[in-house]
Amino acid sequence: MNAADKTVIHFYRKTGCHLCDAMARALDAFMRELDSRDEYAIIERDIEDDPSWHQRYREYVPTLVVGEREVCYYFFDSDELKHALREESCKQ
Repeated sequence: MNAADKTVIHFYRKTGCHLCDAMARALDAFMRELDSRDEYAIIERDIEDDPSWHQRYREYVPTLVVGEREVCYYFFDSDELKHALREESCKQ
């Protein structure tokens, strides 16, 4: 599958954040269990790298975003992520 055709999961995080590390582990495990994981791309974004990300997410790291939807923050929610990925794939 072409990278441009993949559904993107944006992972907003910051260095040294224990909740971010926990969400990264949970997201990794979720993606390994997904039969169609090659259809998705995870883009990690450190909120310290962009002032607009910092302003938006400084109180809500980590946050997962699919399309325009903020799926979960602080703690990983597999049900919400599954729902968001289904919705996004229907749009494409």
